[in-house]
Amino acid sequence: MRERISYFAVILLIMLLIPAGVILLFSDGQKLETEKEPNLEDYLAGIVYSQIPDTDYPLEAVKAQVVLARSNLICGLLDGSISEEDWKQEASDLRSEMKSRKFNSSYRRIQTAVSGTKDEVLSFQGRVCRGIFHRVSAGYTRSGCDVLEGSEYEYITGVESVVDQECEDYLTGHYFTPDFLKKEFLNFGIHISFSDGDEITVKTRDEAGYVSTVQVGDTLCTGEEVRQMLHLPSASFTVENQGEKVRFLCRGQGHGMGMSQYGAGRMAKEGSTYRDILSYYFPEAEILVMESE
Repeated sequence: MRERISYFAVILLIMLLIPAGVILLFSDGQKLETEKEPNLEDYLAGIVYSQIPDTDYPLEAVKAQVVLARSNLICGLLDGSISEEDWKQEASDLRSEMKSRKFNSSYRRIQTAVSGTKDEVLSFQGRVCRGIFHRVSAGYTRSGCDVLEGSEYEYITGVESVVDQECEDYLTGHYFTPDFLKKEFLNFGIHISFSDGDEITVKTRDEAGYVSTVQVGDTLCTGEEVRQMLHLPSASFTVENQGEKVRFLCRGQGHGMGMSQYGAGRMAKEGSTYRDILSYYFPEAEILVMESE
């Protein structure tokens, strides 16, 4: 059996990191201070517009999303994950999006969420951290250390989000022919032949029920690798060979880490504030305020 190195892990971060011209300095444990801060707030409404599930998303849930987006803007610069050219293209795309009628109908409400959380970021041990989110969990969110390497993800802990099971997109079936799977996996150097008796078998799962390892023929992959290769909505899946088709039954939408947008929306509808929401989904983190000189 050959074990493969997980070269797909970096894909998980693409959705989470957007750069901005901010340099953070370590402060007094209660606030984060910036040496130079461009007008980030101008971009946040456009960014959040592209992230929230729909235009009727509850205001307090939108505020929670704004805090996460602001945190990601800052982290993007700090880790250098996106180039200046990428940032300029992002800004251009957002300006185009802002001209649409659909955006204008939602802009004021999102802008209210931006101004209502001005300069607030998610923080872990006094430093800004990534505001990670997903659409719908499998009923329990995932620990960051189960998916991403590094102690900096200790603040992403698994929490119960059973209400996500009520989302209409919670359970989805995805069907593939054996020939399609053979060709698709071969694109990634994985050989599988169902006619020769090869199978796709889930080997291990994490505490949240997401697939940790799955055997594809004689190759051991991670659940996230298979999710990316087959464009599945979630790595929380079961696999059933039905003869002419192979079914992947998926629970949830997204990587399952951090804030569940569906769960956040339900909490907001039930009276929770954005601080309540972030405290629930990030119990090890806190909300701090950036301060400009």
